[in-house]
Formats: sequence, structure tokens, C-alpha cells
Amino acid sequence: MMETSNRGRGKNKRYWTYEEDAVLIRYLHELSCDPKWKCDNGFKNGYMNKLEEMINGVLPNCGLRAVPHIESRIKNWSEKYSAFAEMLSTSGFGWDAEQKLLQVDKAVYDEWVKTHKKAKGLYGVPFVHYETLAEIYAKDKATGDVSESFVDAIEGIDQEIDKQPLIVESDEEDDVNSTNSDTYSSTSQSGKRPVKIEDDHITPSKMAKSLCRNDDDDLVASLHDVSNNFGKIFENINVNLGTMASAWSKAEEREQRMDEKVNKVLDEVMKLDGISPSKALEVATILMAEEHKLRIFYQAPFNMKKQYAIDLLKKK
Repeated sequence: MMETSNRGRGKNKRYWTYEEDAVLIRYLHELSCDPKWKCDNGFKNGYMNKLEEMINGVLPNCGLRAVPHIESRIKNWSEKYSAFAEMLSTSGFGWDAEQKLLQVDKAVYDEWVKTHKKAKGLYGVPFVHYETLAEIYAKDKATGDVSESFVDAIEGIDQEIDKQPLIVESDEEDDVNSTNSDTYSSTSQSGKRPVKIEDDHITPSKMAKSLCRNDDDDLVASLHDVSNNFGKIFENINVNLGTMASAWSKAEEREQRMDEKVNKVLDEVMKLDGISPSKALEVATILMAEEHKLRIFYQAPFNMKKQYAIDLLKKK
């Protein structure tokens, strides 16, 4: 785990490793395909705690917590995705799928940044998770279309934080790196007694809406997943059929070249005086089986080809 030791609000930066990023985006994508956790306006309440559980299952010593680590990382990705998607929905901006970065003239980008501050610093910087986030938020990654539900998803991250009871230490020090948002009765690493502060402005109706427990929505989400899976299956079938067709075509070309090569060798051997058709076939078989002998036969002067063929028959 890579992490600074500065304490205090805004100072406890977490430097994520490549492996931690890869695990987080994988499980975030997994939850986005699960109707138990995904709803129309983002994710259901508690999904960050679920991510914490899943990540620590494969990286037990990483020390990652739902708050502040996972919450901060997802919010950072969401804001960056929003900035990229907005640019990609505008004429003049393109996407390099291989290098995972913007394709745009620097002058166009500089002009854009003047009125879109969130896009600052993104020129020439790869964003490897853009396409995965586009799938997570069900957006058109080719055009970068940002619909209302994506804005809701970003706001949902803030709502998720608001719904978590805030743990502070008794001396009012506000470093929350050791906070476990799943178990609110646990103590911090320093052994100080945590104090639970409930956010009492949340009404039952708000909580009911945030849960998204609508059977129809779950059914639609399930059917959507099935449709996507069928689409991927047919896509793979088309790719495989194309590969097989290409392989067959290449095999036919090789067979045709081989036939032409055999005919050419037979023609050359049949030109030799005193070589019967059956012997010519034997000589051709030897020459086709050993490439270096075939080269010698072709490069030898015509008056030496007959003797070479006779010698091959003797050594057979």
C-alpha cells in the first residue's frame, strides 16, 4: 500500500497502485452489471462498502476503505470521465482507442479549457479506464454522450457519503484513513474512542428512493444484461467465423501454390531424355520433399540436370 502519513482533512492523499486500480475498476464494472447494486441513477446505497469487501478479499493488506479511499477514487474517475465525455461529444475531438487518449489539435484543446476548467491537464494524458467507465454508466463511448443519469451517478457518490455516519476521534483530529464504514463500532488505529454522528436530515422517503428496490427495474436490468450478453456472443461468433474464413482462404492459397510448384517440377523433369514417366514421378517426389535438392536441380545447367536426377534415384 502506498500512502502518505500527513494527517488532517485534505492532507491524507492515497497513492493508488496499478494493481489496486485494476481491481477497483473490475469490481465496479461487475457491480454495474448486477441489478442488486445498479439502478437507474447510479448505484444502490452501500455499494462502496461492497467494493471495500471485494477488494480486500483479493488484496487483504492494501488497507483500502470505502471512505475516504474508494469514494475519492471513484469521484475522481467520474469527474475525469465527465470531462472526457463532454469533449468527445464535441466536433474536433476524437478518441485514440489504442493509446487511450484524446485526439485533438492543441489549439482547439487550449480554447476548450478556457471555459471548461475540469478538462485542464487532460491533453496528452492517457485515461485507460474511459471505455470501461462508459460501459459502467451505460453511455455511448464512441460519441461520449453524457446523459442525465450520469450526472445523477456523480451526485449519487456525494449522496452515498452523506448517508454514511461520520466517525471522528475524540480529540477532533479528522484523519479518516483508518475508518471502516461497514463497522461503525470499531476503534481507530490509535485506540481512541470513535464518536458516531448521524445525518438526521435524511427522511425515510429519501432512503426508500435511494434503495431502488423496484422489481420492475430489476427485471428490466436483468433483461438488459441478457440482451447485452447475447450481443457479445453473436459478436464473438462473427469474429470467429471471419477468422475461420480467412484461415480457409489462406489454406486454399497454399494448396494452389503447392500444385503449381509440383506441376513445374514435373515439367522440368519430364524434359530430361531417358527419364521414364514413373522415374520422373520418383525424382519429383524426392525434390519436393527436400527443398535444398530442389534448389540445386533448378540452378544446375540443363546438361547436368539428367545426371543429378539419376544420382537421386540411385541414392533413394
